[in-house]
Amino acid sequence: MRTTFILACTAACILTACGPKKNQAESTDEQIQPETAEVELLKGEDGFWGERFDTEGAMSLEQAVAAMQSADSAMVKVTAPIGGVCQVKGCWLTLGDDSLSVRVKFKDYAFFVPMDCAGKAAVANGTIKREVVSVAEQKHLLEDAKATKEEIDAVTQDEVKLTFMASGVHIQ
Repeated sequence: MRTTFILACTAACILTACGPKKNQAESTDEQIQPETAEVELLKGEDGFWGERFDTEGAMSLEQAVAAMQSADSAMVKVTAPIGGVCQVKGCWLTLGDDSLSVRVKFKDYAFFVPMDCAGKAAVANGTIKREVVSVAEQKHLLEDAKATKEEIDAVTQDEVKLTFMASGVHIQ
């Protein structure tokens, strides 16, 4: 019974995570604030979304995965092409290609990226890790990406995938 309740709550949270787009001109009172008031989140200034960071020393996705070999996660700066973006409101993106990719979410859900940035180069600053992604979340993410019903219905089991929690992204 408890497991069913937890699964239902998790599914409800996932399915409501990417609600309707908000107008960026709306009051910041409704926006989620970062953990500390001292952090100023940038909204596309000089290509930065989220926190500004030094892009020098960014590693490839392959190097980031290698850095995790002896740990569950690693703090890294990764550079790779943007493969896809949430088409509901830009609340996630993927970095990499068909051979190796990672889904990037944004720390504290505090910023979003333009929905038309797929194909551009990016540097993301944050934590890469392996985690189990549930069937419900996989289907939700495919819906956000405007996948076909067949692609969505093909997801039938949880998967261990690379994920990335970014405090900032620089899109070139």
